[in-house]
Parts: sequence; C-alpha cells; structure tokens
Amino acid sequence: EDFVEFAVSNMANSQKKYMDPNLLFVRSVDVILTEKCSLKCRDCANLMQYYDSPVNINKQELFEDLEDLLTVADEVNEIRIIGGEPLVNKDFHEICLKAASYDKVNKVVLYTNGTICPPDSKLRLLQHEKIFVFITTYGGLSKRAEPLQAKLVDLGIQHNLQAAYGWTDCGSIEARGRSDRDNVEVFKHCCAKHFTSMTDGKIFRCPFSANVERLKGIPQADSDFFDIRGARHRHDEVTQIKSDLAWFLRFKPFLRACDSCSGRTYGDPEITPGIQTRAPLEYIRFERIN
Repeated sequence: EDFVEFAVSNMANSQKKYMDPNLLFVRSVDVILTEKCSLKCRDCANLMQYYDSPVNINKQELFEDLEDLLTVADEVNEIRIIGGEPLVNKDFHEICLKAASYDKVNKVVLYTNGTICPPDSKLRLLQHEKIFVFITTYGGLSKRAEPLQAKLVDLGIQHNLQAAYGWTDCGSIEARGRSDRDNVEVFKHCCAKHFTSMTDGKIFRCPFSANVERLKGIPQADSDFFDIRGARHRHDEVTQIKSDLAWFLRFKPFLRACDSCSGRTYGDPEITPGIQTRAPLEYIRFERIN
C-alpha cells in the first residue's frame, strides 16, 4: 500500500510540475554512491560488470554535488540513491538524510539488492517521511532481503520488496557505428533517457551515459554531460546555468554514448536478471584530456 500510494502521487506530481515552463523541475536524479556492488550481474544496465577497481564516492563530494544541484533546480521530485550497491558505502544513511533535508526534494529512494542488512543504528536515520527503501531481489543471491525487510517493518521505514524484472539486453559497451540520424532515433525511443544521473559534479541523461563516462568507455564527449560543480558559488550565473540545464534535460536530441549502447526501448524482449559473471568484463578504454 505504501508503494502504490508513493508511485501514484509521484507520477501525478511529476507531470504537473514538469509541464510548468517557469520551473526547472527534475523528475528524478540518480545519485551514484559507489562503483562497488555485492553482485556482479553480467547484464547490468548500469555497467557495474565492467568496473575492475571499483571505489566508493566520498561523502563530502556527494554533499557538495547535492548542494550544487539544489542551487540550480527549483524542485526535484525524487532523488534515487544507487550504486553499485549503495549499502556498500558506509555513509549511505547520512547521504540519504542529507538529500531528504532539502525543501526542494520531495522523495529520496534508496535502492538495494537485498544482499546487505545494515545495523539498526544506521537504518534509524532512514526513519524520515521523505525516505523510501526499495529492495529488488535476485532469488537466492538476495540472502539478506527478508532480514532487512523485517528491520524496516520494525523501525516503521517506508519500503517495498519485489523480485527483479524487466531486464533487457542493454548492458554492453560496443561502438555500433551508427549515423547521427540513427542515434537520434535510438535516443527518441529510449525508455531511460529521462533517468537523470549525477556523478563527479556532472549531470547525465541516463545511467549508461554516466557510467560509460566514469569507465572512459567511449571517446571523450563533453557534450554528453552538464557540469554543475561549483554552482553554489556562482550566484550571478545561476539563471543561465538553469536555462542551459533545462535545455540539456528536455531537448538534447541524442548522446554520443548512444552509439555504444544497444538501445533500451519499451517492449524490448526481456532477459533473465541477475546472471553473475566471475570476473569484470573487458572493454576498450579511451584517454581523456582535462
């Protein structure tokens, strides 16, 4: 019941605010806490299967990125706390609470795969009206899902638990050699093109783009992201930053990263979620010029 109420109110509120041309309303932002994951799913759409030396993101860096984002955005309907597996980052609870502390943020959703059950001392900080925990299970791999759910019930924390579903074959990095026109079509029909993601002080249109950049898995493409780092100190530029970011989030026709993605369209055939790989998958790395 909690989840149904949350989902319906989210959709109604999002549509109303998104249609207001005077607001920079962001439906959702994926905040990446870590490259580390307790699973190594071969077909992960967020590309965790390619990280060979994964790291956690520093808490202070994330706090500053949130401040920059909320300096520019008028309202964020949902901040999605993700990884990797966000519970691997020991500061997950503080980051959730920080995100929920902003008046401009309506909801904070922590996504976990049911493999970790944190101590009560950390979970208690999730006892907040804005915070929701979403447990996605992967059969026997999610060994801590039920103990975690039991703790969330005892602590009165809003949550949902459901089995993984809806996975499609979109977790590979491979240059397709499409024309720009073809990539416009891929982007046009992409079901993830509004899954706004934030990492390294940059805003990306989707988690594939964010992670393929972190991995340096495509040639340098600075036009694929919007850099907001330091916006909290650039008061005289906020109006222009807001305008430019609004265009990036609503009207950008395609990404260079699209050419390395197989595409992610509603109605694509589903695949079995959670198949594990023992070793990180290989891919081609490209140099970056700072």
